[in-house]
Amino acid sequence: MKFLLLTNHLFEYGGSEVQILELYAHLKAQNHTAKIYANDWGEAFKGLFDADDVLADIDAICVSDYDVVWVQHAIFARLFKDIKQTDFSLKVISVHLSPYVPLEISSLAYMKAIGATFVVNSAETKQKLTELSIDDKDIFVSHNAAPTTFIQPNQRKPELAKIAIVSNHPPPRASDSRQTAASARH
Repeated sequence: MKFLLLTNHLFEYGGSEVQILELYAHLKAQNHTAKIYANDWGEAFKGLFDADDVLADIDAICVSDYDVVWVQHAIFARLFKDIKQTDFSLKVISVHLSPYVPLEISSLAYMKAIGATFVVNSAETKQKLTELSIDDKDIFVSHNAAPTTFIQPNQRKPELAKIAIVSNHPPPRASDSRQTAASARH
């Protein structure tokens, strides 16, 4: 199959960048064709994709060349400056990785109108999309999936004594548990 992966940016190792890198690696390992386009590239990312798979000009992309389009950050509509491209027989997957970041929840009405399937990273993001009129049955939760290379069967799971949470927006339950743990020490 032929996949087109669209994302707004690949300039730092954040969730959306890791998602695209892992998906790209998985598709290539399965012998699929995978092309990538990003509006903004960081130097660290340019060598992580095969040079032939990197698309530099969004205006030169023809969606009818692909079977599946994976869209992060709502940039799919940019492909249609020239209205001639109207073939929606391909599968469009609209990916949303945060319920808080405006870029992650934009273009919902457009994606709904073209019959896209929605993939979200969490139940919270799914709830946000349903609040914004996306049908629950059209939303799939990926739970920030890890590649199969992370799975090590028959390995004993260590018991956790301490957990560090590093985030610019920790979930409320993490904040509550930190406060509970701090109260328990005093």
